[in-house]
Amino acid sequence: MKKTCAFVACALVLLCFFTGCLPNGEADKHFENALEFMDLQMLKEAVIELKNGMRILEKDPSFAKRPEQDLLAGFVLFTEGKNQPAIDALEKGVKKNPDFWTSYILLSSIYLQEKDYKKAIVALEKVPAFDYGQIEFIKGLQAFDKRNYKESIEHLKLSKEQFSAKSLTFNQESGAQAFIKKGANLMVEYLLGQAYCNAGKYFEAKTCFEAVKKTNPEFIGIGSDLLLVNSQLGLRKDPKDARLLNSLGWAYFEKKDWDNAVHSISAAIVLSPSYSLAYNNLGRVFYEKEEYDKAIAYFNKVLAFNNDDLVFVYASYNLGQLLRKQGQVKEALNVLENGLKKMPDDEGLKREFKIAMLKVKNMDFKGLGNAYFENGEYDNAVKAYQRYLTASPKDTQARYNFGRTFLLLGKLKEAKNEFIQSAAAHLELGKILKMQGQLKDAVTELEIALKCANEKQKTDILYELAYGYFEMGDLKKAILEFRKFSNDQSDERYNTALKIIGVLN
Repeated sequence: MKKTCAFVACALVLLCFFTGCLPNGEADKHFENALEFMDLQMLKEAVIELKNGMRILEKDPSFAKRPEQDLLAGFVLFTEGKNQPAIDALEKGVKKNPDFWTSYILLSSIYLQEKDYKKAIVALEKVPAFDYGQIEFIKGLQAFDKRNYKESIEHLKLSKEQFSAKSLTFNQESGAQAFIKKGANLMVEYLLGQAYCNAGKYFEAKTCFEAVKKTNPEFIGIGSDLLLVNSQLGLRKDPKDARLLNSLGWAYFEKKDWDNAVHSISAAIVLSPSYSLAYNNLGRVFYEKEEYDKAIAYFNKVLAFNNDDLVFVYASYNLGQLLRKQGQVKEALNVLENGLKKMPDDEGLKREFKIAMLKVKNMDFKGLGNAYFENGEYDNAVKAYQRYLTASPKDTQARYNFGRTFLLLGKLKEAKNEFIQSAAAHLELGKILKMQGQLKDAVTELEIALKCANEKQKTDILYELAYGYFEMGDLKKAILEFRKFSNDQSDERYNTALKIIGVLN
């Protein structure tokens, strides 16, 4: 339930900033922008402006004595995933200013994420006039965590009623209030659906999950939740429906509940012994469980049936990849080749076939590194690039690709070292320097990248450069670069750029 806690934390923190607790002065513009970004649910941009405002206030000795300083520091640390430093900053703040209740809201949210329910409730109880469902929600989450679903449902139903019926005490007309109520209701609805589902009340769970999907169609995992409850409801009418059992098993697979996935899909195979999709899905489960002999046996069953071309291709891809990773490259090639006869244009099969061919040749390590990179196998890509660059250290394009691989593995130091040796990597260097907080150096690299970029590269560079100026607090230059970027309406970041311009203007 980590995503639930994180979302609630962000929603609760919004209230802090709409209660007039922010300091006045030169930093006001940045803080006002932060509030607008929060109202637009643009947390990343809000944090950038908070940091810009805080940098200005650090020059003011009186700000260090104000309770807002610890609140803002704690919030920024929390958004960066540094929970314990955030707790330390906030607890330090409430010791100095025990009546500064806004800090307790954020403290409660972080305790909740850490599953310290007792401290979360104690912190919320110190907040005056703050009783629109949070404490019941935490009690429901605590009961859920202990698998006491009946008690969890009781608390969550009360929480849902309170969220729906009560309005916030502060800023009745603000957009933040609407967002908090919408977000809070969403989270209560989702957890309530999970509690109903675990209690075997699938109709009630379906109602909750459908409400969540209606509010937010992109809510993570909601498709799997609905597949699970719909399959369970269908099986109540016909418990011997093999397709429904397979669908139920796949829903469990998506939730990484391997035991229930094996149980449901195996039951489907007993009822329908030639159901090739079920065999493929069971193979996928054992593949994920690293029980490779069983996985290979089930994928081979699908190929032997050969009664559904699409499923045959699925199994060819899965078996080919598994054999290749086990070192059985020639066998993998044979499987993949048969799959390509069914569907010559299948991208997954073509990628796997290319990797296997390069492995057989055992010569083109640059090509093998590129193929691994395209397939998302970054550890293998590193090994291949290392072997190639040992023999060809001056290949700057290979170094650039090598750097991108390290970057995706989160190894910033290694990525930076490779990019420095590549003439085409100023953009990537700029990104790394920004992540490391070296904003001036990052902007310098991005400005160089823009000067030597072709038309195709300029869009990405403009976006990164605009963000560089934005994070430095140079809003005029940021607006200028975002305006250049926003001329490209075909780019998916176009609307984000427009929103940022609208707030910063």
